[in-house]
Amino acid sequence: MFATQAKLRRLHRQVARLQIERDILNKATVRSMGRPVKVYFCDPQSPWQRGTNENTNRLLRQYFPKGTNLAGFTQTDLNRIALRLNQRPRKTLGFRTPARILNNSVASIN
Repeated sequence: MFATQAKLRRLHRQVARLQIERDILNKATVRSMGRPVKVYFCDPQSPWQRGTNENTNRLLRQYFPKGTNLAGFTQTDLNRIALRLNQRPRKTLGFRTPARILNNSVASIN
């Protein structure tokens, strides 16, 4: 009985701490190059709120099945896979590639 109560108290403290941390994060102001940037925080265990992240994970699974040990890959292997992914058109980018978007963004800074 006492062990269960102690577990409940610890769990309550953890939940309270996580709520405080989440409140702090949700109020975070992020600035990039002196301009405010909108930041969105997803709820835990809500993959539908992280569409691009989940899609990227799916693409990575083509090369690295779940549980794959990355120690067996060289940096050259990883760079080759990253290049392939960055040169793959994405619907969310209007069928442009992430590499093209980045290049255009960098070019507009200069």
